[in-house]
Amino acid sequence: ALKYGMKTRSDLMIVVTCEQLENAVTFTVIDNGGGFSSEKLISDLPPVESETHHGLANSFRRLQMLYPTANMQLSNTDDGGAKVTLHVARA
Repeated sequence: ALKYGMKTRSDLMIVVTCEQLENAVTFTVIDNGGGFSSEKLISDLPPVESETHHGLANSFRRLQMLYPTANMQLSNTDDGGAKVTLHVARA
């Protein structure tokens, strides 16, 4: 969020939330940057992996090493920023 969000806004805001549910923990990261391209949102490839952008995909792979059932959802906010939601089931 920080690296790419600053390219589109000098007043970048990042909000990180964590919600503990009965059987899972959900982490959400939202920014007010430029959001994800439609290609990234509909891709069947690992989240945000390309020849030059590996950070989010690598972070997700590392999370899955510890929590194999973890999942990630990419979306854009109504204001056009990026939203990443990580859902990790509790053992």
